[in-house]
Amino acid sequence: MTTDTYLFKNLSESDIIQRCYDPNRQIVGGVRYGNYVIKISEEVVVKFGQGVSAEEAENQRKAFEILNKSVVRVPRLYHYFTRNNKGFLVMEYIHGEVFDSVSSQQLHRIADILRYFSTLQRTSPGPLQPGVSRGLLWEENGEPVFESVKQMENWLNYRLPDVEAKLALEQYPLVLCHLDLAPRNISWLEDGSVCLVDWASAGFYPRFFEVCVLKIMEHSHDEYETNLIQRIERLTEDEEAQILLLTHSFSNGIKYRFVSFNYLQFYNY
Repeated sequence: MTTDTYLFKNLSESDIIQRCYDPNRQIVGGVRYGNYVIKISEEVVVKFGQGVSAEEAENQRKAFEILNKSVVRVPRLYHYFTRNNKGFLVMEYIHGEVFDSVSSQQLHRIADILRYFSTLQRTSPGPLQPGVSRGLLWEENGEPVFESVKQMENWLNYRLPDVEAKLALEQYPLVLCHLDLAPRNISWLEDGSVCLVDWASAGFYPRFFEVCVLKIMEHSHDEYETNLIQRIERLTEDEEAQILLLTHSFSNGIKYRFVSFNYLQFYNY
């Protein structure tokens, strides 16, 4: 047992919270989006905030279990708990480097990881463990839990009252998607490994959902999203058409963000 592991195992939840709010804490990420990542030892960090959910913890735990570490690494999850409406995710500290500017070779590596993700499939949509779908495509209109692709399709199409065409998702395989592949969430290790963090939005969805989120965020990080899309396996014309509808649904979701989730319950039939 290393000194750091011993230290973590002997910290209570109150001790962890105290370290997170210590004025001398070492912040190593997450500030921009309201969730802090605090280094509490050489091997352990804590991500905490109102946006740190049980779904994120379970996504990360499951991803660590199922993903081939020779393709992509995931920080080991040690503990998750809540206090005062905030989640605390205690996990392995990955000693890697994050780049604002991603090279062509690195873009190809990320595209290879996405190709690997497309080999991991499931029949029901949603996060890696049963629960709420979270992230950019959903968060403006409640916390949906989908038991079938049809439910998800209905939920998204509710936000398309102004177009004749509707999303038709049942024909597409559900593959593992990360859905937040910003450069800040990609850590490059000295041994050549790649580590993905922030699994809050991840789940099983049609593969073009990943491209759709990249398109929505296009130019947020210079040309990163555009360049990555160019290296991802080419989509079919039908998938491209679905992306247009999905993007429209997302845009309308922002417009309708004050609509109560109670009015969206119709999708569950």
